[in-house]
Amino acid sequence: MMHNNKYYITGMLAINPNVSTALMADKLNCSKRTVRRIKAQILGTDKGTIVVGIIADTHMPAEAPGYFEFVKKTFKRFGVTQIVHIGDICDFHQASRHDSEPGADSVLIELKKVKKVLKRWAKAFPNVKVCIGNHDQIPIRQAKRMGMPEEFMKSYNDMVGLPKTWDFKTHHIIDNVYYEHGLGSSGTYGAKNTSLKYRMSYVMGHTHANAGVFYNAGPKDMIFGMNVGAGCNASAVAMKYGNNYKSKITLGCGIVVNGKEGYFVPFGE
Repeated sequence: MMHNNKYYITGMLAINPNVSTALMADKLNCSKRTVRRIKAQILGTDKGTIVVGIIADTHMPAEAPGYFEFVKKTFKRFGVTQIVHIGDICDFHQASRHDSEPGADSVLIELKKVKKVLKRWAKAFPNVKVCIGNHDQIPIRQAKRMGMPEEFMKSYNDMVGLPKTWDFKTHHIIDNVYYEHGLGSSGTYGAKNTSLKYRMSYVMGHTHANAGVFYNAGPKDMIFGMNVGAGCNASAVAMKYGNNYKSKITLGCGIVVNGKEGYFVPFGE
């Protein structure tokens, strides 16, 4: 199956979920039962289907305008049953060891903005598996730099005001698909190369300018590597460092169906 603007392609059939089953069956010269089955698989409504929706790097409070609404709409359209945030939830611009942009918010003001924005995300998505990103690690890294052990730090959930049902780990495995932020897997083919190393399907974010899905078949199985792009705003102060880059931020999110099919859904369809 392959997703484009309005249709889902599976084999030689083009299925539009917004058109009636009877009309699509007549148009495609197949049974209504066939159309219903394919629609259910695509939209994640058939029994036993696990549809994972992947939120890309948001770097809050520098998330892209409209990205939250796009994610909600996309996850509803695909019938998402589980949610993964691929990491870099927050940017922590001023707290970074790198030079900050002039005029950037202070650490406390940025944190207040983050908490305010995250309230609506937590309300819309109460259960999320989070892959800890390099920006998410900034407060702990800086504390260690000052000789302060992690035991002195708040949990990430408490620090940014998220419920305990947002589960922060370096990686998560769902339906034999490996989800992590993507450190060490940079580049256009980073997701593909890591999937081959792990010999299992692999989903990452991290490299904002790359997005897409690569499949690879072997004697025993077929796997994919997916980069879900990003959900951050290129015009934000925290993203200014990329202004002179040739490649720009590729906005979107990811969908994985039953651990077998991966889709990158671009923002702006």
